[in-house]
Amino acid sequence: MQAALLAALTFAGAGVVLAQEAPLIDPSPSDPAVAVTPSIIPLSIGQKYLYSLGEIFGPDRLVAVGAHAALDQMGVRPVQWGGHPESFAIRFASYFGDSLLKHTIEFGVRAVDHEDPRYFRMGHGRPLTRIGHAVFHTFVVHSDRGGWMPAYSLPVEAFATPYLVRQWRPERFHTSTTLEAGTLNVGIEMGANILREFWPDMRRALPDWFTHNNPFLPAPRN
Repeated sequence: MQAALLAALTFAGAGVVLAQEAPLIDPSPSDPAVAVTPSIIPLSIGQKYLYSLGEIFGPDRLVAVGAHAALDQMGVRPVQWGGHPESFAIRFASYFGDSLLKHTIEFGVRAVDHEDPRYFRMGHGRPLTRIGHAVFHTFVVHSDRGGWMPAYSLPVEAFATPYLVRQWRPERFHTSTTLEAGTLNVGIEMGANILREFWPDMRRALPDWFTHNNPFLPAPRN
């Protein structure tokens, strides 16, 4: 857990300075998709920090962490942590540490290379075209300088995070397992972008009583 604790202290300390830099212009990851506009205003480093903070502590993110921990608790995975009630807290802390490291690494890379962390929806067109747009923009993202650039933060966090997480988990370390986990992380990010592309359409199809003021659902976007 030392790596996660160090990341948490670094992340929180940076926020004292960065969060004062500029007001947040609603780039919350709870709103996972931002419709493409003719002029895209880049985020300041402080806004990127707040964006990453929301990806870690957003209600939907914490629910996902709890769900993963609950599934592992039921399956007693890893077996070394046992099936006692306190084991759930260990599993929750492990998944939270995973998320914390992932988004801390992403923030660090984006702060250096000027990647925009937001996903910009196509929002119209044929489904296959929109899926292609989502997959393409998993690997190619907006730059703060204008135009497009490779998403360098993706391979760095996708393959570094599993390696760091293995430092506190009881399973034996295997390079092949870490590579598999990194590849899976890239696939998950592609799936997340596809969901971001279609989520506003899906949300409109849900009943109002379920979506209205529901903190565990991403906010609607046009």
